[in-house]
Amino acid sequence: MLNQMELFQNRFIMADELISLLRNDAAQLERQLQQNVTEDEAAITDINRQLRKLSYNIEAAENQFIKLRSDFNVFLAAHI
Repeated sequence: MLNQMELFQNRFIMADELISLLRNDAAQLERQLQQNVTEDEAAITDINRQLRKLSYNIEAAENQFIKLRSDFNVFLAAHI
């Protein structure tokens, strides 16, 4: 049981690290938006691409976390 608990701990730590990376990406995109308030079509296209990618990554991370939370709750229910 201890091994399983350590695995969950590691998975939660990795999820937390992923959230930190996504926060950094969002902050970087926000800075870029503030600096590139322009009518430059290439800059707008690049920002839109980055925004779609960030949105996709956030959704994927959310789904992974929901699964992790569910797996952990099942583990707890089985061992308590």
